Amino acid sequence: MAETPYDPTDLSTGPPGSPFGDLGTIEIVDLFLLALARRKASALTIVPVEATSLLRYEQGGASIELAAVDCALGDALVARLAIIAGLDLAADREQVGPLRVAVRGTGARAELLLLVWRVEAGLAAEVRRLPGAQASSPLAVEPGTIAAGTEFDRYRITGLLGRGGQGMVYRAEHLILEKPVALKVLHQSVARNPALAAQFVIEARAACRARHPAIIDVSDFGTLPDGRSYYVMELVQAETLAALLAAQVALAPARALAIAEQIVDALRAAATQGVVHCDLKPANIFVEDGDRVRLGDFGLAQIRPTDSASAVTRGPIVGTVHYMAPELIGGLRPDVRSDIYAVGCILFQMLTGRVPFDGGAPWDVLRKHADDPIPDLVAPDGAMPAAIELLVRRAMAKDPVARYQRPEEMLADLVVARRVVDRGGWRKWLPP
Repeated sequence: MAETPYDPTDLSTGPPGSPFGDLGTIEIVDLFLLALARRKASALTIVPVEATSLLRYEQGGASIELAAVDCALGDALVARLAIIAGLDLAADREQVGPLRVAVRGTGARAELLLLVWRVEAGLAAEVRRLPGAQASSPLAVEPGTIAAGTEFDRYRITGLLGRGGQGMVYRAEHLILEKPVALKVLHQSVARNPALAAQFVIEARAACRARHPAIIDVSDFGTLPDGRSYYVMELVQAETLAALLAAQVALAPARALAIAEQIVDALRAAATQGVVHCDLKPANIFVEDGDRVRLGDFGLAQIRPTDSASAVTRGPIVGTVHYMAPELIGGLRPDVRSDIYAVGCILFQMLTGRVPFDGGAPWDVLRKHADDPIPDLVAPDGAMPAAIELLVRRAMAKDPVARYQRPEEMLADLVVARRVVDRGGWRKWLPP
């Protein structure tokens, strides 16, 4: 039986013998960056503890210890990464910088984020792959596509609706109720990764727990004969907010505020169950007839204790760069205030026809979220009323403490702002 060739970028297997053999600092750093570019890892950390530096990698939300090396080597690895990112190691403060990696001849490339800080034992670093970064993907062709007419459990597949990085969504029919549904199935390649498969369960559970009229309902969960997981949700046949904005550019203020109100009320219901969406964006929001909003895609959702009120611990960078809260760039875990920031960005886009921060590589957009002032809220027809301007600016405050702390607070201001622009409200009694 032929042996499988050792892949040095697959950090889960570990090299034979010594963790890095005779590799020097430059070669080890190159190996790290290559693993990230080829998606063999989503993050790498180097943290000194007493006389050693612990090297860990993450994949699919699981953190695994790779090696413990001498602190001198750990510091050298951090220094090498900092030099590539153009960071100043003499600075006492935490520093963040971009790393751009391209693998010649493979098409693999990645936008990475380097975070460097000092601890008592030496230098620490964290390198993460940015969401939305382009890279070669083994999921470009998925051999496990289910043919129309296939039946299993209580369902019959009737067609393919779409595909994403972790799974495919099919149109299906409940065999007994003759009811059309949408059925999301995990990719075969993803199903082999226990951590990614576990996140799929979290996605289904989060959507099911966060029940609300504005959230697409999940009704069933099961396993295919080949072992892949699937879950069943109601079939929503409506265009996304992204498609609506592409066609209309900007929405009338009253309409934009009404849509935002439904999104925030859905967040309120989710937050009471400890669910943080983590990837709010127009592409995940469906707008049905009558502007009824349906929120979907909980693929990056997190379920947290309901008494957890602040983002104080480190975690993976999740979300989409145009709607990502500044605190997430430093690796802090998202909470409901991160979702509120995303709603502020979406509302800004609905009112003005453009995202608040754009241009350049993903890192450039993230830097603007963290450092640049919020642009003026100017719609195609002119400036916004002060009530709307203040609402958006509070939702998009750089410091999460200055933001709305709970969805209920933002809901109250949305109601007031909608009355300001809706002449069907109390403003009908005022002169034009």
